[in-house]
Amino acid sequence: MKITMPDYQTGLLNLMSSIATHYGCESDYPTHPLVDEELKQPFDNLFVILIDGMGSRLIERMLPETSFLRQHLKAEMTSVYPCTTAAATIVVESGDAPRKTAWTGWFQYFQEIQDHRVLFLNQSYYTREYHSGNFVYDTMGYRTMIDKLQEQGVSAEFIYPSFRIGGCKTFDEMCDRIVERSKGKNQFFYCYWDKLDSLMHDEGVDSEHVVALLKELDQQLAQLCSRLDDKQKVFIIADHGQVNTETINLLNYPDLVDCFRVWPAVETRAIAFFIKEEKKEIFESLFHQYFDPYFLLYPTEEFIAKAMVGPGPQHPRLQEFLGDYVACATDRYNLLMGEGPFIGQHAGLTEDEMMIPFIVYQK
Repeated sequence: MKITMPDYQTGLLNLMSSIATHYGCESDYPTHPLVDEELKQPFDNLFVILIDGMGSRLIERMLPETSFLRQHLKAEMTSVYPCTTAAATIVVESGDAPRKTAWTGWFQYFQEIQDHRVLFLNQSYYTREYHSGNFVYDTMGYRTMIDKLQEQGVSAEFIYPSFRIGGCKTFDEMCDRIVERSKGKNQFFYCYWDKLDSLMHDEGVDSEHVVALLKELDQQLAQLCSRLDDKQKVFIIADHGQVNTETINLLNYPDLVDCFRVWPAVETRAIAFFIKEEKKEIFESLFHQYFDPYFLLYPTEEFIAKAMVGPGPQHPRLQEFLGDYVACATDRYNLLMGEGPFIGQHAGLTEDEMMIPFIVYQK
């Protein structure tokens, strides 16, 4: 599998920097030259539609060249790293890198409560227990693009599926809402849809149901854009792609597990390891023995210094959340404390996971 490193000059982070800068907001990151050119053209409203999991390679393999999405593909770019929903969609929501927000993956370890929490759900990852309150957001809140744009006098709204209050039950409903919102002016909308990603997790990236859903989304997006007037600009993007995976159960390696001071965190293909000080040399040796060449293992200081989670300002707890080492998948394997629930997965460094489309439409 081809390894693709995150690009923080012409990637997803830079797309969001271009949007923030266009509307007069300050940004800590370079803008994307191609996106800058698109934003110079007159328009009333900007709609950023993110289809979760719709990586460039998926579109390339499964849609014909005559499809709406491929016809309007301007370029491709890298996601951020880890290329996972909890990191990449927060980049779109906030305009900031994972390095700044410290949202690096699906679940993170919080020392103060001695628990691994699923960030979006405030759920204990290993016990599956749900918790009341807003611990994660109270601990790791961030300024959103809505906050930033409204300070510049720009109306901004996020449109979600029905897992959020007031969200859309179907993609057709989301499209109808976009058409309704397009009647205003000087507005920014971020529209997120999750069903393709969920289906690939369950059935794998080559499932006939995945192909059918992607083709249906292509047709729905074509119909949506035909209903918009020439003052509306639409960017269609993704947060990551996916690959079919196999699980390696770390519990089958008791000598490695003996090195852990707490169980791993973040993702199953971008794994943060928390290692006893006196066991670090042993851990490194065992990890390379067992898992080379399927993972790249970085000491966390090196991982951050290489700007893997982005350049710019750093959250004061970033290194704490990333533990002592980070392992990045370069092949088809996941590392779990147990058996894996998913076929399709993301957060590795393969091209299929990292590359995302930049699709543009304006009449």
